[in-house]
Amino acid sequence: GKTEDKIFSLLGQPQLSRVDGSLYTLRYDSDNCRLFLFFNKSSTNKRVEYFELRDGKAGLLNSKQTLEQCYREFKLIN
Repeated sequence: GKTEDKIFSLLGQPQLSRVDGSLYTLRYDSDNCRLFLFFNKSSTNKRVEYFELRDGKAGLLNSKQTLEQCYREFKLIN
């Protein structure tokens, strides 16, 4: 639910931004992870509506250990 401005202040500029219809996507890369943030472009309040963490081979991360590692790489937790 973070706003686009808040995301930029936390993570800086994304490695990729893309618009596809009403979907606006930002991608941030770390050494081992890819963070995808999805927004509804049509909304007046640009807030993250969905996110995914994936590995370098596009596999969805689903274990607590790999998710925590990604959060650390993006400096979202200590």
